[in-house]
Amino acid sequence: MKNKPVIAIDCDDVIISTAPNIIDYYNLTYGTNIELKDYYSNDEQIWGADRNTFMTRVYTYLSTPEYQSLKPFQDALATIRELSNSYELHVVTARPDSLADITKKMLNEHFPDTFKSIIFTNHFSDKNISKADVCSQLNASYLIDDHLHHAQIAAASGVSVLLFGDYPWNQSTTLPDLITRVNDWQQVRDILLN
Repeated sequence: MKNKPVIAIDCDDVIISTAPNIIDYYNLTYGTNIELKDYYSNDEQIWGADRNTFMTRVYTYLSTPEYQSLKPFQDALATIRELSNSYELHVVTARPDSLADITKKMLNEHFPDTFKSIIFTNHFSDKNISKADVCSQLNASYLIDDHLHHAQIAAASGVSVLLFGDYPWNQSTTLPDLITRVNDWQQVRDILLN
C-alpha cells in the first residue's frame, strides 16, 4: 500500500482561535488594552509585565477550562476528517512541552484517531526546533500555519505552505512560490482535496 502524503498542521489560530481569546482574557484580567496587532510583541509596556510574567499568564490561561472548552474553527472538524482519508496528518505546534497534556486532550476530544502525532516545537524556549525541521523529519508535503516566519522557513526548505488566516502577523506584499494564502478551512479543502 502506498504511503499517504503528509500534512503538518499548526494548532493555535489554525485549528482553534487562540490569539483573540488570549487577548480578551488578558485585557479583562490584567487591565491592559492589547490589540490583535500586538499579539507577537515583546513590548513589556503593551503586556504590562516582563516577558516571563506575561508568558506565564498566557500559559496559565491555556490551562483553564474556559480555554480548553473552545471549539475548533468552523469547517475545521469536517475538513480535517476529510483530509485524514487522503493524507497522514500531524499537528506541529510552537507550544511548549509543558502544555502537551492539555493540548493532546483538547485535540483528541475534537479529532479522535485523526493525527498520527502531535509535536511541540517549544518555539519560545532555548530548546526549540523549527517547524521546517519537523516537516523535513516527517517528510511533509504541506504545512498549514498562520505565522509568516514559520511559513517562509518551511517554504525555503521545499515544503508547500498554506498560510492560514488574515492576521496582522502574517501579512506580506509578496509571498514565495511555495506559499499560498488561505482564509479558512474551506479554501484548504478546495486546494488539498480537489
